[in-house]
Amino acid sequence: MPGLIEVIETDNAFVLLDSDGHGPGVPFEWVTADRLPLLVTETVQEAAIEALWRMGRSAVWPVCPDHPKTHPLQVRGDASHLMWVCPNSGRQVARVGRLSP
Repeated sequence: MPGLIEVIETDNAFVLLDSDGHGPGVPFEWVTADRLPLLVTETVQEAAIEALWRMGRSAVWPVCPDHPKTHPLQVRGDASHLMWVCPNSGRQVARVGRLSP
């Protein structure tokens, strides 16, 4: 969705802002090469959920195919193998970056 989130850099963090200027950030001190993919994915998910909620839309993103409208999928894994997982069952739904719309 164009214009949903803007990424800015402050003195000490990357911040993902919604159209109202709100959103989460990742402090530079947290970012190491091995944790970067997980932190970025979690932060983008948090920013998308917040932005969708502020727009009055469903804040369940990405949608769990096993439990739609109940909860979003969670990202789990390490830098080399990040997966979208159902938080209830633990079922691996898709690799991060391979989730179908």
